[in-house]
Amino acid sequence: MALEALKAAGSADSGDVMMALPDVSYDGVSGHIEFDDLGDAIRDTAYIKVADPANNVWRLETVQTVS
Repeated sequence: MALEALKAAGSADSGDVMMALPDVSYDGVSGHIEFDDLGDAIRDTAYIKVADPANNVWRLETVQTVS
């Protein structure tokens, strides 16, 4: 995703990359991702994790997908 945003921005400047994000879409291991005008990811899958402080890790609880 970062590489696609850099390509779309034509620059490594963080402001330019943020401005280019709404034009970026990406198919990765977690599915298809697009970005809104604020740079927030729009995706069809959510990975719900639970903190396990006893072991200092996050534990995958469930995966939810919008059809």
